[in-house]
Amino acid sequence: MTDGFWYLGSPYTNFPDGHATAYDLACRAAASLIRAGFVIFSPIAHSHSLVAHGLDGTDPDLWKRQDAPLVAAAKGMIVVMIPGWAESAGVQHEIAEFRRAGKPVLYYEMDLRGNEGIIHESR
Repeated sequence: MTDGFWYLGSPYTNFPDGHATAYDLACRAAASLIRAGFVIFSPIAHSHSLVAHGLDGTDPDLWKRQDAPLVAAAKGMIVVMIPGWAESAGVQHEIAEFRRAGKPVLYYEMDLRGNEGIIHESR
């Protein structure tokens, strides 16, 4: 699990409970996966605080440009299955990019009560 990093995809722009909650859940998922031995990069954990400094957190072109080199470098993607993940244009774009590159896409079923989640190899 440590030969490269996994890209953590999770919804943000239209998350039903707001950006702060989307950020919190992405961080919780990343921490849980890191505890499990994965090397994780979470664009939401990295980028949410940058929005406070004038970046548009909902500009898909900006974030695609920022995330593209990280998608290319990652060994695979882990999708955080929280509300809105299946409808998220950003998450769906990322899944398509990883699949197009022949990289694995895993799914993390997160327990919203604070317990550790479950990884699924396909969806």
